Order: sequence, then C-alpha cells, then structure tokens
Amino acid sequence: MGQVSAPIGHLVRVAIRSPRRLFRDTLAVCLSGQPEFTVVGHVADDPALLGLCDLCGPDLVVYDAVAGVGEALPLLHTLRTRYDRIRLVVIYERLSPADMSGSRQVGVDTLIPCSHGLDALLMLLHQHADTLRSGVAVPAPDGLSAQEREIITLTAAGHPVSRIAELLNMTPFAVENCKRRIYQKLAVTSQSHAIARAITLGLVNRAPLPRPGCTRPAASPWPSSVDRMCPPGTTWRWRCSPSTSRSSPTAATATRGWTCGTRPARARCR
Repeated sequence: MGQVSAPIGHLVRVAIRSPRRLFRDTLAVCLSGQPEFTVVGHVADDPALLGLCDLCGPDLVVYDAVAGVGEALPLLHTLRTRYDRIRLVVIYERLSPADMSGSRQVGVDTLIPCSHGLDALLMLLHQHADTLRSGVAVPAPDGLSAQEREIITLTAAGHPVSRIAELLNMTPFAVENCKRRIYQKLAVTSQSHAIARAITLGLVNRAPLPRPGCTRPAASPWPSSVDRMCPPGTTWRWRCSPSTSRSSPTAATATRGWTCGTRPARARCR
C-alpha cells in the first residue's frame, strides 16, 4: 500500500539512514531546528531503516550510500514498493552508469554528490518539503524527453559533459547535441539560462556549488553535532578567509573551517 504524502501545511517527516554517526547526528540536529521538518529517526543500517519506515511512515528518506549506490538499490526498491509516494534522496561519493540506470529504474527522486556539502543537501530537502507540503506534483513539460531531463538534471548538479556522457553511455558529442535541443525546447540560449528555466519548471532541484578557491578538503570533518551553541535552524557552511588563493586553496596562509552564521565553528583547519 502506498504512503500518503504530507498533508498541506503539515510537517514533513524525515528518516535518515547513514553509517556515519557524526553525519547523521549533524543532519538530524539541523533538520530538527527547521519549522518544515520533523525527524522521525536516524539509523545506521538498512534493517533499522525498514523498521523505522514501517513504524513511522516518513514522507522523505535521506539515504547515505557511502558504500556505493549499487549496494543500496535492493533496499531502495523495497522502500519504493512499500511506499510508492515516499521521496528518496540518495547521497553518493561515486556514481557509475549502472548506478545511474539502476537508480532511475528503482525510482530514486534525487541523487546528490556528498561533495556538494551540507548546505546543498539542506536546500534540496527544503525544495522537496515545499512540494510535499503544497501537495503539488513536480511537472514534466511536454516535449522534453526522459534523456533530455536526465541531461539537464546532471548539468544542474554540476557534472561536466564528459561525466554526463560516461554516466548515460553516450558520446560527449551526443550530449552536446542533446543540450542544444534542450536549449531550443526551453527557449534559452545558454546553459545557465537552461538551468534557471528547468528550476522554474520544477525539473531539477538546484543547490549552489562551492565557489572556486573555497572548496572543502576531502578530509575535513563535518561540524560537531555536540556544538549546541548555535540557535535552532543554523546552517553550517565551509568557508575560507579572503586570503585564500584561488590557485592554491590549501595554502598554509589560508584559514578554513566550518562556520555557523558569522561565528567560526569548533572544527577548524589551518
């Protein structure tokens, strides 16, 4: 039996599954401070997630596929079968063409790279919450094929043409041709305008990418979930000082770290 989506104006129930304790605790704290969400639970493994969904019936599941998207597909298929209206948001570190195809067949709503950071994930979840609470389905404009929707979605997520070609088993030339057709159908003349138009039509969920020269190093930790000094609803951001060089963002003179509003977080990196 399919799950009924969130009633108009009600809180969106979120279940979080991640083997990374610090990440799931931090995400749960961030969402708990938002007026749109209620976190029904955050668990470490698939059996616990199934039990949580059976018990609480979430509207949205955040699945951290740190072990690989392919390994997550059987569980995601089970969730989609049991709850046909549930929103599935999958965070990944690596994505192969087979993973992309399998996710599409299972019915994953959104794939987001973990490299985009916590800010991008929170913005994405807010967009899903707005749709769930309004009771309005995401439109699919006439004339845009499934392949074209995949390409504009991957483009909006920041993937270059070569990576899109690899994920969709196409040549870069074919991807470029497809993008030109998308521009014509959306009545735009550039990639940035096409992305903006796709967002307006509800085709993609877009979050800002990290600015050049101010990227989060792969080894930097998420902010500590035990730092309770920030007010509810605080958004964490990875920031660099103005002295950071674009050509060498890891220069010894740069000051980098998670920040909470204007106050530096405890997790610092110099």
